[in-house]
Amino acid sequence: MGQKDNQREMNDQLKVRREKLQLLKDEGIDPFGSRFDRTHMAAELHSEFEAIEKDDLDAKNLEVTIAGRMMSKRGKGKLALLTSVTVQVKSKFTCVKMKLAKKTI
Repeated sequence: MGQKDNQREMNDQLKVRREKLQLLKDEGIDPFGSRFDRTHMAAELHSEFEAIEKDDLDAKNLEVTIAGRMMSKRGKGKLALLTSVTVQVKSKFTCVKMKLAKKTI
């Protein structure tokens, strides 16, 4: 593949990316997000709660906010399985009765 083919392919990719960007903007979604305040680092949660049994954690009814890149999401009914990656750690979450707006995901 020559240099012109590479350049044309890159231009096509940029065109598609810009179209997707515009679609998000047209739907009122800020494609780059806004300020996000977390309550914990993922590594802190792992170290603080990894030794606690599931039932004990459920009884505490904790609410935490972490930041990371959602790498996968599988859902069925009221259950969702998420895999998130941060700079420090890869985490897997099970969410029940998840209340996320579609725009959030």
